[in-house]
Amino acid sequence: MGNSEDEEEIDQLICVCGRLIQVYLENYVLKTPCMTSSQTSFIWLMEVLQGNKSRCYNMFRMDKHVFVMLLNDLKNIYKLKGSRNISSAEILGMFLYILGQGIGNRNA
Repeated sequence: MGNSEDEEEIDQLICVCGRLIQVYLENYVLKTPCMTSSQTSFIWLMEVLQGNKSRCYNMFRMDKHVFVMLLNDLKNIYKLKGSRNISSAEILGMFLYILGQGIGNRNA
């Protein structure tokens, strides 16, 4: 009986160590680059929304799913519409970027 319990403890310890190694690799070794865009406009916005998890939060001060829900609410309830040259997603992205970064619209 004692041998079986020892082997079970060793197996659990190996599983915990394996998980810790996996978390370390995901967070510190195999990181997704964050600020890599050479794009502008709608392409940049889509790159931010589909890229690194923290990038959307850093740019707009909200998670991706919150940005999408806000955009849908603004379009459906408050009738936000884009123009000929800019989409409603870009309008919201620039607005949130200006507010979130504390910069002027010249830098957006």
